[in-house]
Amino acid sequence: MMEKDSIVRLNEAIQINSAITLLQRKTWNVLLANAFDKLLDEEIHVMDLSELRSILGLNGRNDERLRQLLVELNTCQIEWNILGKDKSAEWVTTTFLAGAEIKNGRVYYGYFKDLKEKLYSPRMYARINLSMQNKFSSKYALALYELFVDYFDVSRNYGETPWISVPIFRKLMGIADDEYPRFYDLKKRAITLAVDEIHGMPDINFLIEDCYKTHGRTVKKIKFKIWPKNVVKLLPTDSSYGD
Repeated sequence: MMEKDSIVRLNEAIQINSAITLLQRKTWNVLLANAFDKLLDEEIHVMDLSELRSILGLNGRNDERLRQLLVELNTCQIEWNILGKDKSAEWVTTTFLAGAEIKNGRVYYGYFKDLKEKLYSPRMYARINLSMQNKFSSKYALALYELFVDYFDVSRNYGETPWISVPIFRKLMGIADDEYPRFYDLKKRAITLAVDEIHGMPDINFLIEDCYKTHGRTVKKIKFKIWPKNVVKLLPTDSSYGD
């Protein structure tokens, strides 16, 4: 039985480009947490389907949905290290899983060798709470939450992302170029509603401020500033931290 309630995620893994759904993202987080301690020692990892269903909050014996999720994670291409936070890390494209099988009430799955080594030995990492992720109803809110955990600096009690161009932000959120072509709609769906969801969760201690750089009337770049709730904003609004 898996005892972890959180997973250490490599920054590159958080900064991915993929049109991944909320449930796919949650499933991958849970499978990675289950495999993490033996990631380098074992080629195949095992998890009871009943436990996976329980952690994901799936009701009944929804094995067909789990099978489809595994197919999706085994075929979905992702692009890593989008923001280049780890300057020494190379750009990588791969799939979430290297294979999966369901047999006798268990799921057996694996990862590609290079991917396992990156996931197990992160130079820079963020810790994602697995029980927290089931409370999200929006894939954009969960993706932003993971990004905020990534960039929050505990020593400063503050965090700030770099300026993110709109095309790169689309990549991070898994939004196609023809989806939400107007920035008004993009902001409403992938930023405003997502941040409101994060702010509305009593267990999340983040207060988020979104900032924008424009050229004329066109928004070109986005930045997020992260404070703990109930903490006075003491840093200047033009702080270069994270640039």
